[in-house]
Amino acid sequence: MFGDDFPALEAEKGEQLIEEAFEIDKVVHRAVAENSLNPVGIEQDVRKTLLPKLFGLIGLDKAKAMLDEVLQILRNGVSK
Repeated sequence: MFGDDFPALEAEKGEQLIEEAFEIDKVVHRAVAENSLNPVGIEQDVRKTLLPKLFGLIGLDKAKAMLDEVLQILRNGVSK
């Protein structure tokens, strides 16, 4: 989905994005475990934790778009 939005990245930036993908996974799993009875709390926790990190890496607009996508995936997974 985001491939077209991100121009070719230098090797260092690409590695940062790969590391951030693993961090997103950890944050989501932790948020689900800590807020399993409160779906709104899960989303708030994920946004609060990831937005500053993503903002520094890819900018505000792309960070918001990426968070929206992560949360949509999370919602779909929680509802199953």
